[in-house]
Amino acid sequence: QLVAEAKDTDQETYLVAGLNLVNLYQRLTEYERAAALASDLLVAADNYGSDYYLAFVKIAHAPNLLQVSDLQGALALFEEASRWLQENNVKAPLPEILQRWSKTLFGVGYAVPAYQALQQSIDIQTELDKLQRQNDAVLANARLATEQTQRALLQSQNDKALVSAELQRKRLQSQFMLTVLLAILVVGIILIFFYWQMRKANRQLNYASTHDALTKVHNRRFFDLELVPQLLDGKPFLLVSFDIDHFKKSADCV
Repeated sequence: QLVAEAKDTDQETYLVAGLNLVNLYQRLTEYERAAALASDLLVAADNYGSDYYLAFVKIAHAPNLLQVSDLQGALALFEEASRWLQENNVKAPLPEILQRWSKTLFGVGYAVPAYQALQQSIDIQTELDKLQRQNDAVLANARLATEQTQRALLQSQNDKALVSAELQRKRLQSQFMLTVLLAILVVGIILIFFYWQMRKANRQLNYASTHDALTKVHNRRFFDLELVPQLLDGKPFLLVSFDIDHFKKSADCV
């Protein structure tokens, strides 16, 4: 039903479904129906312009020719298709295709071509295995190189993190030292300011204790501090006394 519906509407679906149906007909030994459908598929693949599908249709059609004893035609058709697959690097399905072809040839009594097809299958599989090993080796080397690159990148990131941490530590240390220096400077300025204030206050207290607040002249305390020691030591000194008349009135006015 799918083959019938897709024949005039979807050529690719028609080719894929038709190839599966040809193989099914062959398993059921309905070779006439298989040959008829394969002939239609050859025309469809050629019209579709796909050498890929054309090659697989030829491979599917070759066993049909064996059933009518056309060995040369079957071999030529199969060889043409398999050569196209090899030349276009579609080798992966070839070993299994050749094994089925060998079994088909042997089944209808063509032992020599069957052996040749089987040997070709082995050769292609050996080539594919060798290529696979090479690809695996290349992939392993690439994986190793990637891992080495990742390790190098990780090491670089770790080194960068260590450098950043060291720079951060030095930055914090510098900030701490700067803060300490600023604190010392501020404390020093404060101490100097208070020391200057104390010196000033001491001078003011000393002046106030040795001078009369009103007249600004030396008082009795100054006499006791400065003159009495000289008197006791026997040092000569001059004492001048002034008597100001009515000084009390002037003081009371002030």
